[in-house]
Amino acid sequence: MAVEFQFYLLLPLIVGLFSLVVPRGPLHWRMIRLFGCLMLLLGWGALSRWWGLNLPASATGFPQNFLVALRPYYYGDGGKYFESFTIGMLLAMLYVYTHHTPNGDLLRLKLQRWSGLMFLIGGMIVALLSVYIFCVSNSHYSAIVPIVNTYRETLVPMYAQWQSTLYSIGYGLCVCALLYNAGWLKRPFEGSVLRWIGLISFSLYMWHLPFLFLFMHMMQQFHGVGRGIEFVALICWVIFVIFPISLTLYRWIEMPGMRLGEWFVQRVTRVKKNKPVDVAVEETQRIPVAARTF
Repeated sequence: MAVEFQFYLLLPLIVGLFSLVVPRGPLHWRMIRLFGCLMLLLGWGALSRWWGLNLPASATGFPQNFLVALRPYYYGDGGKYFESFTIGMLLAMLYVYTHHTPNGDLLRLKLQRWSGLMFLIGGMIVALLSVYIFCVSNSHYSAIVPIVNTYRETLVPMYAQWQSTLYSIGYGLCVCALLYNAGWLKRPFEGSVLRWIGLISFSLYMWHLPFLFLFMHMMQQFHGVGRGIEFVALICWVIFVIFPISLTLYRWIEMPGMRLGEWFVQRVTRVKKNKPVDVAVEETQRIPVAARTF
């Protein structure tokens, strides 16, 4: 089962636990408590990842053997990425606070001023992580960045532990910058081409990897092909195979599904509006409030 779907199944339980702590008190205290709950969730994601990466499968002592037995549930094959989901939830909390509360205007103006710096820092984080994993995966290019070979034994476990959190922070800063920028930064991202790609992004996300694996399997049949030809073939495969298939799935599966969901929500809402009101309750509501106190 996909990691995202597992998280969505657990999300009602997580929100239910948060609701035991967050809803009481003034707004600023509720925001502080919500932030604290999200930090606990992020900490759980980092801790469960550390357990999954470092606990030996042959552990016999307690509680190591107990944690190893539960590893398929809290870690799985590559982690549950609670820390990544938490970064997104923090960003959503920040956006709601700055747009729907009286005290959020000042913070929103500050974020607008900081948007360029946030985008720069986020882009640098993503770029550095991408360059690092590229050099580690391709020993031929690792000499370009000597620090990769010098500190490989230290960097490899650090990357395994923190890469999901750092990628999420980097992308989160970029998204936050685009949300709050006044226009010059997000204007290139509002073009028709990128907006069209955004429409089919879910299908691209779901299907790009299987078709890339299929492409790699097909290219194994052509030995001795140059890297340049492989790269051109990959670009053509993405443009003429992956994009059309994603567009087809969006048009004939996602759009009908969204229309069906909208129809269902409207039907449920209409039923609730037409539900008959209890006569006793209705009569009580007509009595003035002052009269009900006697």
